[in-house]
Amino acid sequence: MMYKPLMCAGYVISFGLGVATYVDPDVTIYALTDLWVMYFIDSVQCVRGYTCMRSIPVNDVLRHHVPFLCLAFPLVSAYWGYGMYAPEFAAMHLMVAPVACTSINESIWVGSNYFSEAFLATKWYSVLHTSVTVAALAHVIGVGGYSILIFIQANPPLMFWPLLIGALICLTCVQIPLLLRASRRLVRLVKN
Repeated sequence: MMYKPLMCAGYVISFGLGVATYVDPDVTIYALTDLWVMYFIDSVQCVRGYTCMRSIPVNDVLRHHVPFLCLAFPLVSAYWGYGMYAPEFAAMHLMVAPVACTSINESIWVGSNYFSEAFLATKWYSVLHTSVTVAALAHVIGVGGYSILIFIQANPPLMFWPLLIGALICLTCVQIPLLLRASRRLVRLVKN
């Protein structure tokens, strides 16, 4: 089935766009759009009872993807559907870049479908993958959370407020618990 390799490639592209967003803020809308499309495709598959991410329950994928889909949709549709562009799209690059950069973690989860069970069972792979997860989540919480607060202080247009408030809620209700869980898993792996 071509679904898994395409999803893996799409998440790698999202990661690349996230990195590019740090260099060129005008790439922000492309990174946001690509990640939105990836999460949408993944969520539709989850509703059908299938996920391309190895060992992650469908409900966990939906719990992570659906808030982002709801929050980013107004911005993505305003830009692509109505041709609206505001300088604030580029100003959001420090919020969007770390979110898109977490796609490297998703690409590892999808790519692990192609690794052997013996390889996946090795301690170094588990430590390395969990370390990438912890780094990606810490990056989103640190840089993304800080940039949200800075963006709020700049008094952005009204259309951005639902995204900003929702992003803060997502950070506290989704990302921080994921980081804590991954950190505990990493400590257990290193101790054993």
